[in-house]
Amino acid sequence: MVGMNHVGDKKYYENVKKILEPCEVVLYEYCIHPSSQEAISDEDFQKETEEDFRKMNSEVIDEAFFPAIRTYFIVIQQYFKDLVSESGQFDVAGSGWEAGDEEKFDFSPEEKMKEGLNRLSVFRKKNVVEYVKNALKRVENNQFSKKEWGDGFIFLWSDEVLMDILPGAIGRPRDEMVFRKFDQIIREKNPQSIGVKFGAAHMRYQRKLLEQRGYRHKYSIELCNIAF
Repeated sequence: MVGMNHVGDKKYYENVKKILEPCEVVLYEYCIHPSSQEAISDEDFQKETEEDFRKMNSEVIDEAFFPAIRTYFIVIQQYFKDLVSESGQFDVAGSGWEAGDEEKFDFSPEEKMKEGLNRLSVFRKKNVVEYVKNALKRVENNQFSKKEWGDGFIFLWSDEVLMDILPGAIGRPRDEMVFRKFDQIIREKNPQSIGVKFGAAHMRYQRKLLEQRGYRHKYSIELCNIAF
């Protein structure tokens, strides 16, 4: 299992490739590597980004919260020009690579996330939105550093409640899809090794799903995603 960050140094992705190389099958995150027919157009992407930026400045904190987080990640990823995107670093059309989460959702993840907002205090929500606004000001002034980018992950994802709201609403149903596919591959192909390459936020629940199937954790390898 490899928990990914979706942008990083090129060397980081080269190290991930080496880890996955021996695997007979690799289950990957489809939304990171969509087909050309399903990839969002630049125009639509720009419209969504502008809409999020507008909502982020809403005085209603629940309206501003999720757009602020999305805007933060999009703007910062574009700011660091020397970093590369995960989507172009892997040949997912290659032999043995299979999308793990192609099934359609039967619910709205956005609605699930909104329900979860009630679990966060107003103070914490305002704190996150202000953090994003301050970070974007530093980007605008060309002062934002890679260390601050790393600190931002800690600021957001060390919050157990926030982790449960975002990956819980979006991630867990997709993780369950992945392991339905995993079970199918075991039944039909019985490979000696399977790689699972998904965003790092998926790892905790995916590991739980593996343990429910009788697998046990043996060891971990730490990778440097961004050097600074």
